[in-house]
Amino acid sequence: MGTRERVRQGAELDRLALGPVRLGTGPNERMGEAVEGRPVCSSRAAESEAAGVTRAAVATIAGKAEVRFAPGVGNMTVTPNNNRQPASPRPRRSRRRTSWPVRPTWAEAWEEFREEKHLEDCSLGTIAQYRYVVEPFGRYMADTLKHQRPEDVSDSDVRAFLKGVKEHGVSGRRPVGARRFNHVIAHLHRFFAWLLEKGYIDHDPTANIAPAREDDPLLPELTPEHIAQLLAQIDTTRFAGLRERTLLLLLYDSGLRVSEALLLKVDDGLRQGVVTVIGKGNKERRLGLTPQLLRDLRPYLRERERLLVGIDRVDSPWLFVNQQTGDRLGKRTVQESLRRYGEQAGIDGVRVSPHTIRHSYALNFVRQRGDPFRLQHVLGHSDLTMTRRYCRLADRDVVDEMRRFSPLASMELVPPPGRRTRSRTAGGEAAAPDRG
Repeated sequence: MGTRERVRQGAELDRLALGPVRLGTGPNERMGEAVEGRPVCSSRAAESEAAGVTRAAVATIAGKAEVRFAPGVGNMTVTPNNNRQPASPRPRRSRRRTSWPVRPTWAEAWEEFREEKHLEDCSLGTIAQYRYVVEPFGRYMADTLKHQRPEDVSDSDVRAFLKGVKEHGVSGRRPVGARRFNHVIAHLHRFFAWLLEKGYIDHDPTANIAPAREDDPLLPELTPEHIAQLLAQIDTTRFAGLRERTLLLLLYDSGLRVSEALLLKVDDGLRQGVVTVIGKGNKERRLGLTPQLLRDLRPYLRERERLLVGIDRVDSPWLFVNQQTGDRLGKRTVQESLRRYGEQAGIDGVRVSPHTIRHSYALNFVRQRGDPFRLQHVLGHSDLTMTRRYCRLADRDVVDEMRRFSPLASMELVPPPGRRTRSRTAGGEAAAPDRG
């Protein structure tokens, strides 16, 4: 075969877009590759051909043509394959999340959820709130409805649990209000959204459950007179009394959460009237203290230093310390102390608590025409939702003050004379008209 004929056959093979080439069907069968339009045969096939093998090797090239090799002469014939079967389409990859072979029980799901929230750097209080909702929910599903895994829960099962929460509370002691009820719904939303993301469930049974409507009641607040009554009950001759007085003034002066106040540390900024607050989500913000608070803070700092030297805990960084151990003061201790002082002062109708003090600070800030955006920063809120609520509550106070201090309220106006009407007396006679 001449050079021109070989070039023509090579061009024909190139046109057929050679892929992997299968050579023969006998003992010399091996896989070859298409390189620049020419089939590369194995050395074993070449040796067999040199040995005088007379059988032709048939190669199927990419399902498009058959190539016949004539042994011993090197001739090659290309025959189009018109009987080839159409290639089957590639299966499309499903976008649906692959289900896990073994889905977790309630205890396993909660443990994994808790660990992930811990890795996300959620606070212990946030994780405790999730536990307050998720664990009773899992017990109700497993014990009452016999649903051992989250995948078995339906929308009606969730509504049955929420009905019991609304009537008896999560712990079964007393009914809950709309705000606490919506907190339960929000925590279940987040838990089931996590289960769906992990592939542990196929649908979210809480997706169609809407929160309850919340009212904005005019919550009672602690007035400056109440704060003065509380301060009068504190014995400042003891270290614990001086500490609680300082903490009460700090809460009322800054609007801090009690957990934020207990995380404060003694540093150079504190003595200059600036504190670094660690809020929810470990977000930091810097706040300034008023000169009045700094004046009351200095005596406490001196007593705190003497105490820590006496118990050999000068390394304690916390501003408010336990007088026995020097560790950070506990939140429960503060709550119980304020409640006891409220009872001693005879304050009724208002719950004496750190949260009520914070609420009172926010309302006073709005009444003094403070900037809502600054209030959001001071309180450590992520958005203006709660700030708007305080503004609405303050607007109600404005309405009451308008009614109380209206100029017309101080005037003794004579009402206009009424219409002349004729009415009959018991005896049936017409009564004389009222001439005022």
